[in-house]
Amino acid sequence: MGGLLFVLPPALGRAKAEARAELIRAALEQKLGESVETHVAANYADIEERTASGEAQLVWAPAGVTAKLPAARAVLTIVREGQTNYRSAIVARKNASLRLAALVGTKAAWVDPLSAGGYLLAIAKLRAEGIDPAKTFASQIFLGSHRAAVEAVLHETADVTAVSSHKMDAASMAEKLRWYAGPAGDKLTAIAFTESCLNDAIVLPASLSEAKAIALAQKLVPTTPSEIARSRLLSALEAEGLVQTPLEEYHRLAPLLTPPPAEDRITLTPPSRSSRPSWH
Repeated sequence: MGGLLFVLPPALGRAKAEARAELIRAALEQKLGESVETHVAANYADIEERTASGEAQLVWAPAGVTAKLPAARAVLTIVREGQTNYRSAIVARKNASLRLAALVGTKAAWVDPLSAGGYLLAIAKLRAEGIDPAKTFASQIFLGSHRAAVEAVLHETADVTAVSSHKMDAASMAEKLRWYAGPAGDKLTAIAFTESCLNDAIVLPASLSEAKAIALAQKLVPTTPSEIARSRLLSALEAEGLVQTPLEEYHRLAPLLTPPPAEDRITLTPPSRSSRPSWH
């Protein structure tokens, strides 16, 4: 394989992630002046493996994956809605009138075992409230994308899920749920918010040479308002900027982002890629 390999997460849903990948490829080739191949990861573990192996030179890494990296040449945190941090909202149907204290026997749909916004932050919140997910939920399932998890709640095959949100006020949350689910988002409500977490990041893996990493970072990070406005990469990421962040700041999130033991998860087989919803 020639050129650079850019790996991105599947959490947008397969079709949208692949469309986003093409936009990113074109933007990077223009910005970096070299050929780029993009790959939509099968799951978050796939991102972790390709980063650790040195196969990928550029990685769009969720916070849960970034926090587990032992080293990196650079971590460029993505800025959205003017913030480098977000929270996870635990979401249910409005007509179910659920509360955290009344989840016994309900079903949960999550994104991925390594998804901060779609699983790990929510699990940490439940445990902080004295709720044992393994003993509380009748079932838990990983569906691979935020859209698929939200649809499971809307279709009543699950009762709760978790989605990322930068703001906690009612109007912002309603807008975010419509962003995830379209007009059907109005049928959903947040029943709790988690602790804050750093956004996902563009990671330059430790396998890169220092000189190559410095050159890439200098080209990737726009520094003036006009560069930000014209950046095709930021547009493809639906972002407002990239901020270089010490990897240690993600490591500090480890207590929030540590997956529960496998035996504490009741998981079902996720649907095949072809059956996964394609909208975010």
